[in-house]
Amino acid sequence: MKVALIQMPSWGIKSPPFASAVLSAYLKEKGHDVYKRDLNIELYRACQGSPYVQKWKLNDPFWGVPKMVEKLFADYKDVVDRIVNDIIKSEVSLVGFTTLWSSMNTSLLLAKEIKKREPKIYIVMGGPHCSKIVEGERIDQCHM
Repeated sequence: MKVALIQMPSWGIKSPPFASAVLSAYLKEKGHDVYKRDLNIELYRACQGSPYVQKWKLNDPFWGVPKMVEKLFADYKDVVDRIVNDIIKSEVSLVGFTTLWSSMNTSLLLAKEIKKREPKIYIVMGGPHCSKIVEGERIDQCHM
């Protein structure tokens, strides 16, 4: 199976995500083809020169407000569209997101866009914010 592992904002810009590297190694060991994208860094670079670039500061509450994140996606629609098209063109069967409080909204938005364009792709959300106590019920109600 071809699997995509996607790192969404917000994550640190100087430290790559360790969990996706470990998961990638495990999946490859089990014979899966892995397609990785660090969209945190891609969007950070795209936002250079705009006020959005300041939102990558550690613990900025911006990422927890769905309407603000939706505006970022709208303002950078060309970048988001290219990313979604690349993921779909990679012919993955499954896209996995690691979700934290800071990446929940961006992950949900990108997952919905992927499902809208290619409904056959499975979406898997993992990480601390997928527990039923934290955000699991919200994710489950998204009906991607």
